[in-house]
Amino acid sequence: MGRRPSERSAAPPPGTTWPLPVLPVAAGTLLYRLTRTHHPDPAFFGRLRTYRFDAPDGSYGVCYLGTTLACCLLEVLVPLRHPDTARRFVTEAQIRSYYAAVATTTRPLRLAYLADDGLAQLAVLC
Repeated sequence: MGRRPSERSAAPPPGTTWPLPVLPVAAGTLLYRLTRTHHPDPAFFGRLRTYRFDAPDGSYGVCYLGTTLACCLLEVLVPLRHPDTARRFVTEAQIRSYYAAVATTTRPLRLAYLADDGLAQLAVLC
């Protein structure tokens, strides 16, 4: 079955790239992070190649932040990726193992927009 005309091919044409969807963030914007209590510094840039947006070769670190605390809660605590999809609860012990941190941007940023259709626009599979 061929692709619909509005769909992109699996890869950009040779010698070209697709533009990265970006989210402009103004200076002074609050960003949120949930981090484990055993990490005392919330500005942790992991290089363990564990999570989906980590550098495959560990060449850079990633600090996961959200534009809302609710975003962070959903990303970190909601067990949607758990193999047992019937398990849809978060224990008190899980909640107590995290703390919330707030960062304020000091200059305008352009962040990769990887929510909603952001990944689909790049034809990236999660």
